[in-house]
Amino acid sequence: MSSLLQIAANQANAAKSTGPKSPEGKRNSSRNGIKHGLCSKVIVLDGESEAIFKNLLRSYFEEYLPATPTERDLVESMVMARWRINRVIALETAGVNYQISLQPPEHAERDAATRAMLVLRDINSSTTNPDHLRRYEATWDRHYHRSLNQLLRLRAEKTKITMRTQSDDENKGVSL
Repeated sequence: MSSLLQIAANQANAAKSTGPKSPEGKRNSSRNGIKHGLCSKVIVLDGESEAIFKNLLRSYFEEYLPATPTERDLVESMVMARWRINRVIALETAGVNYQISLQPPEHAERDAATRAMLVLRDINSSTTNPDHLRRYEATWDRHYHRSLNQLLRLRAEKTKITMRTQSDDENKGVSL
């Protein structure tokens, strides 16, 4: 268990290390996670665009400006989940388009929505029902939101500690 002195020291240190302050420092810090490219080599499959992944990663880093390794990890986790969700959507789209291409010639006269609906009806009633894609998408959607919520909670806690430390510093200046 931490002593009151240790807790106070931790809070004082936390107030000093809140990350970069200037716009340039924040921008530079936000790029720390995309310099090495390791994340893209792990998540991007052959045939997928590493450049598009890096652009997605860069846009999230610019939006959230992670200031600590933990924040960078959470932002990367969000991006990897988003990438996988996009992959599921692409797989589903490719599957439907492929099945549409296999439809008999008389279906060609129907509008695209009707042709897609017929494919989805057939898929949902077959033994090859792609429920696994829906589960996969739901898994990564939960992962995305869990990482986002952790990032927001972490930042809220840092803000609370900073405000408490500032308040304590102001109160020390007042003598009774």
